[in-house]
Amino acid sequence: KPLGDKEPLEALLKEYEEGGNVFREKIQQISAIYTSIRRARGDGNCFFRGFMFSYLEHLRRVSPEEHKAALELVSSWHQKLVDGGFQELVFEDALELFQELLQAVSGTDQISVEELHERLCDENVSNYCIMLLRMVTSCEIQRRAEFFEPFVLGLSEEPMTVEQFCRKHVEAMGEESDHLHIIAITDAFQAPLRIVYLDNAVGADGTAVLNHHDFLPEGTKEPAFNMLYRPGHYDVLDR
Repeated sequence: KPLGDKEPLEALLKEYEEGGNVFREKIQQISAIYTSIRRARGDGNCFFRGFMFSYLEHLRRVSPEEHKAALELVSSWHQKLVDGGFQELVFEDALELFQELLQAVSGTDQISVEELHERLCDENVSNYCIMLLRMVTSCEIQRRAEFFEPFVLGLSEEPMTVEQFCRKHVEAMGEESDHLHIIAITDAFQAPLRIVYLDNAVGADGTAVLNHHDFLPEGTKEPAFNMLYRPGHYDVLDR
């Protein structure tokens, strides 16, 4: 499956039975705050796959006004993508599909979390929407090239422009996501996100310290949903 069923966090402990104490201690710390995990397929698209589900699942719980604002914001990306030089023929069907999902998570005929999960496990739906999110991310980075250029320079092994970086490392399916991808898509969709880090980082005294980073677009105050990062991989994290 592109995105797994909900599992208790204890399932992660089994993966780290042979690992270090730091990982196990952090899983216990995470379990005290969060209830479950949904594993995203580790194919380089795991961040966007997890983000897409978490974002849409979050919109099931917001007020009608907030949902309307989200729908209008996503719809506004049609013109932004055109202005950014993206071909309408390439993205319009994917955008329409994503808008349909947005509409499905609200109103009197709101789909359940299970139905949302089932739809996003359809390979065509999932990949189409990820393609769209990658284009939106690329467009957002290029629209704010001056802001993102230092990130690009820090990530590029060889000199390249922001546009070249986006073509190679953002728009291409299967390319792993980094800090700048997350800043761009959370800003583009005004979607405040917390990433919790499951790694082997420790404090000065050698004890396991659970770190997180909040990606808070301007005008937002706290994360609306959460994801888990393990070195090279992202999953969905539920409270």
